[in-house]
Amino acid sequence: MKHLQLASNLEQLRESQGLSLAQLGQRVGVAREQIWCYEHGEKMPSVQTLVMLADVLEVTVDALLFGPANKEAAS
Repeated sequence: MKHLQLASNLEQLRESQGLSLAQLGQRVGVAREQIWCYEHGEKMPSVQTLVMLADVLEVTVDALLFGPANKEAAS
């Protein structure tokens, strides 16, 4: 289930920043197809890639994995 939440969060964040699959992949150092697999729940990124994705998308890894509402609930 959390895998799917990462997928939808990643796609939403990428689109909100106006990035294509290829652009995000290039900034993170993975292929466009790899980003597509993450967004569709077919693969899980490595910890290193998660950190890079969060950095490029300007969010925390926690927000990427669980969504911004989870951070507010923890406060």
